[in-house]
Amino acid sequence: MKTYHNRGLVSLTFLLLFSGMYAGNTPVPFVPMAGCALALESGRGNWQQKWGDMVAAAKKEGNLSVYTTANGADVRKTSAAFTEKYGIKVDVLSARGPELVQKMETQRSAGMNAVDVVIAGGTNLVFLMKPKGFLDKLEEILILPEVTDPKVWISGSLPYIDKDHYALNIVAAFTRPLIKNTTLVKEGEVNSYRALTNPRWKGKIVLNDPTIPGGGNSVLAFLASAWGVEGTREYLRQLMKQDLVVTRDPRQQVEWTARGKYEIGLGTNGEVVGEFIQLGAPIYPVIAAEGGEINSLTYGLGVVNKRPNPHAATVYANWVMSREGHAILAKNARLPGSRVDSPREGIPAIFYPQPGEKFYVATEESFKRQQELLKVAADVLGPILK
Repeated sequence: MKTYHNRGLVSLTFLLLFSGMYAGNTPVPFVPMAGCALALESGRGNWQQKWGDMVAAAKKEGNLSVYTTANGADVRKTSAAFTEKYGIKVDVLSARGPELVQKMETQRSAGMNAVDVVIAGGTNLVFLMKPKGFLDKLEEILILPEVTDPKVWISGSLPYIDKDHYALNIVAAFTRPLIKNTTLVKEGEVNSYRALTNPRWKGKIVLNDPTIPGGGNSVLAFLASAWGVEGTREYLRQLMKQDLVVTRDPRQQVEWTARGKYEIGLGTNGEVVGEFIQLGAPIYPVIAAEGGEINSLTYGLGVVNKRPNPHAATVYANWVMSREGHAILAKNARLPGSRVDSPREGIPAIFYPQPGEKFYVATEESFKRQQELLKVAADVLGPILK
């Protein structure tokens, strides 16, 4: 094995709603619902006064700091629209989750409070930042009725990632973390994850390192949703016989698959895959029998406690989850938002399930499973990776 070190099934209600929202390629227009209108009217004076005071205080602060594991350029473009609307400057720092956590720990040990908002994947928010006490609960931070109304979310409720409500899904992307080079892999040759154990693919698979948080770890946790942890452990043992190539660089992984250096990419980053497909690369996700997963990728929202700009952070969080902010972020990130009125124009079709395609929804339990699968991967692959 070569190693390169560069960087429950959904409920029927959710399935029907999501599939109905995203069937076909035609953007679904947003139609205001009666309940939503009533929510906007009820307590109108209270929320408007609170929001007006919050915006005024935020403008006096004038600044905001955002840490992100997402594409920094896309978050900066989105934040520029926020600055244009409110006149509040936004500084964006992009890095891997563990690096951001280390930076926050160093700052706090020095008595510094330097970050207001975090946009990151669920694993980073729920299992790295939340346990260290870096985040605030979001109930008191969300003010706008168009955000707090459960009817505006495709899940029928606010899309909290964790049961304690410290993190929210900004996007709801359908991910298939198994891709193929379409010029080298014939139609029907790979239609499941188990097909990769066929000797035909020996030496032709590049895997994102599953011993660290990322695409490789996520795909194992997803498979454990279908097969159980022990079934996934055995699967990984079988894959080891295939002379796997392992990399920690998600872009390198997709590029190698696109260039034909390897024919199959396993545990790929959906955002990178979408970008390469739009550029015309000969790759495409495998429609696997095991299905796919709905998750936030690197776009979950957390608001930091002890933040230097508390009012600006509140305004930013509400704006990003509002119809306007959501649409801007979805367009810039080329990902589907978790709102029912999120636009589809310009977003690759790969991020929506096909009619009848099986999918799971990432939950706090699935993120816990990711932690368990990190240990499984280290146990199975560790001796070879060293």
